[in-house]
Amino acid sequence: MEWAFKFLYDKEEISVVLSGMSSLEQVIDNIKAVGSQGDANSMTKIEKKIIEDLSKEFKSKIKVNCTGCKYCLPCPKGVQIPLCFELLNSSSMFNDIKKAKDMYNGFLVSEGSDASNCVECGACEQKCPQHINIIEKLKEVRELFE
Repeated sequence: MEWAFKFLYDKEEISVVLSGMSSLEQVIDNIKAVGSQGDANSMTKIEKKIIEDLSKEFKSKIKVNCTGCKYCLPCPKGVQIPLCFELLNSSSMFNDIKKAKDMYNGFLVSEGSDASNCVECGACEQKCPQHINIIEKLKEVRELFE
């Protein structure tokens, strides 16, 4: 988290950083992380290169650009959209479909909050600040895990 803030504060054109938070713990973590940040243009070339390389690797493995903000919730049918996407991304990131599928079936299917409950009403898509095509991505979740 500190590196993310450092990356943002390094840019002269950024004067305010808005971080989507959904718990008090996240607020406290953000306050701690921001307290140690420097001025614009304070990152070294090596630090910038590390971030660039990690970003490329991350983007190559991520399936859906969901930040887990939960603005898409509540789903009228109870689908836990962020968790569905977290498991989809985890299966790709760690190349472990079996583990993600087991978690999907163990937590989401057993609670009736899995992707198969989506009725494509689109309520979630209207609220998503990342403009994710949630309905289509939930279809990917179903295809992979069900």
